[in-house]
Amino acid sequence: MKSNPTPKSRGDFPQTPLLLAWGDEPDSLWCSRSGCFYKTAYNIRDTARKVLNRHSFKFGVDIYKEQNTQTQSGGARPSFNFNDMWDFANDAPVFEGGNFNPVTGIPTSLTSYIRDSDFAIFAQDDYKLKPNLTINLGLRWEYFGPFHEKNGNLATPVLAPPPNQLAGLKVRLGGDLYNADKHNFGPQIGFAWSPHSLLSHDFQNRLVVRGGFGIGYNRLEDAIPLNVLGNPSPLFAGFGFVGSNIVYAVPSDPHQFSPYPANPNAKITFDPTTNLPTSGSSLALAGLPADLVSPYTYRYSLETQYDLGHDMVATVGYSGSVSHRLLRWVFQGQILFSPQNPLINNFRLFTNDVNGNYNALLTQLQKRFSHGFELDTQYTFSRSMDDASHNFFFDSQYPFNAGAAYGPSDYDATHNFKIWGVWTPRLFEGQSWKEKVAGGWTFSGILSAHSGFPWTPFYNVVVSGTPSGNTCSLLFDNSNFCGARPAAYLGGALNSHSNNTLEQKLGQFPNGPATYFTPPTLSLTGLPPVPVVGRNSFRGPRYASIDFTLAKAFGLPSLKVIGENAKLDMRLNFYNLLNQVNLAPIGSQQIGTIQLNSTTGVQTNPTAANGLASTTFDQACCGLAGA
Repeated sequence: MKSNPTPKSRGDFPQTPLLLAWGDEPDSLWCSRSGCFYKTAYNIRDTARKVLNRHSFKFGVDIYKEQNTQTQSGGARPSFNFNDMWDFANDAPVFEGGNFNPVTGIPTSLTSYIRDSDFAIFAQDDYKLKPNLTINLGLRWEYFGPFHEKNGNLATPVLAPPPNQLAGLKVRLGGDLYNADKHNFGPQIGFAWSPHSLLSHDFQNRLVVRGGFGIGYNRLEDAIPLNVLGNPSPLFAGFGFVGSNIVYAVPSDPHQFSPYPANPNAKITFDPTTNLPTSGSSLALAGLPADLVSPYTYRYSLETQYDLGHDMVATVGYSGSVSHRLLRWVFQGQILFSPQNPLINNFRLFTNDVNGNYNALLTQLQKRFSHGFELDTQYTFSRSMDDASHNFFFDSQYPFNAGAAYGPSDYDATHNFKIWGVWTPRLFEGQSWKEKVAGGWTFSGILSAHSGFPWTPFYNVVVSGTPSGNTCSLLFDNSNFCGARPAAYLGGALNSHSNNTLEQKLGQFPNGPATYFTPPTLSLTGLPPVPVVGRNSFRGPRYASIDFTLAKAFGLPSLKVIGENAKLDMRLNFYNLLNQVNLAPIGSQQIGTIQLNSTTGVQTNPTAANGLASTTFDQACCGLAGA
């Protein structure tokens, strides 16, 4: 067990030493074999109210302190891989992985005590200007404090000034993860008006008009800054070893969880100025902007609600929002900078340059019938646009400018229709035992339908003959960037979103997708052209489903402990009652492969003749929605 014998399997494993260093992703919000994540929050809030004539004032403060304690204890016990049982019996692992102290080489658990604090104060005035008109005014200030580690065990990448931002990168130990924004002032204004008459028409207090505008701020999703905890540094690093670099051993006391003996190959010498390795493998780092502006949203709405009589209420409204400074994830962030840094092989960068907006016409009709039946119908005509639809979005076709990905949101559905009904028949009057036993039935159902989510066509780019052998090497060797959107759409695709179309061999592109698009002109080192065919520029399969619920409430006898109205509910839920086939959203769809020769720069575009075009454009590839 003190050394690593040569594997005795049928094919000897190559003994070329390999040293990898990476930053592990943090564990989830529970305990697993690899570690535990503990979350503790303290919240103090208070609100004071004062009514003065027609004013109703409200003042408040909200203090929130959060502690995120994470321990990656599983990494302190190295894991070993074997080719087969023969190698295992001969103590001949082919791979060792784990977390190590890069100064001593001893396997270690990374325990982080992340802290942050949020503060908010607000003031609000509800002013009853007239008996039928109320004005709401408010102002809220919020501060979302930066993440920091209690013991200073935090490694934060700091970009150098242009033009050598990545080449001059340093890792700062301790301190705050970023500089937080202190200018988060959010005014709010709203009104509710019930006109007695308008345009010479007497509404008899049946019409209500509501509207408002406000600015809201939000803190980061915790999972984003917690990515930085696994950054390799003089404090901690993850390693993978093969061949003679493996140390196959157990703790001095096999009954103890740790410590395992040191692996001298896990030792790294760091530059005290940059806190980057002076030799050995390059690193993967995760980073955030040094000055992080809080994401903010402008919200606005206008709604009219009218009582039509006969127990019917109609609602027509407009709702919208505009968001700025949202985050996106550039997983291969090193491609954004030139010159490169040979000590960094992957810079997972979050940038707060994403914008988005949503605008919708909202309509609703509610009707109450006799005998316990009510019906509600809703139709929404909307448009949601953004540069990225979630914080972990990475535009693999053109990540150099967030605006190049501006298009319909991943979840945008132009037309959305719902109709639902509930029937609660009463078989017997009052709370008699007959009603408790035989009554208490509820029948409810809902029809949901929308016009489908958008999707993006793209080309896979294969760069041949690179020194590293990595074919995903646009811009420079081993860049891990190899996607591109079409330069033009030539038209002619089927404008159908039905299952019958999308389940066909070539879906909406019966002549093969290569005949409908023009590939971009690429080079080995320069940036690809800005895509003309935008993200999410095509629409995927429609969706429709009927769900039904049958419920029975059994009334229980009147007892002091449970009261006189206690019930036992039984419920049966039927999802997709008619077994309607609904295809999953497409997302992104490869339409072909572009080949690029790394020596000559010659580009070969996909055609049906050369076999690089998609001959089975399986738009129904991803199974059923909700599967």
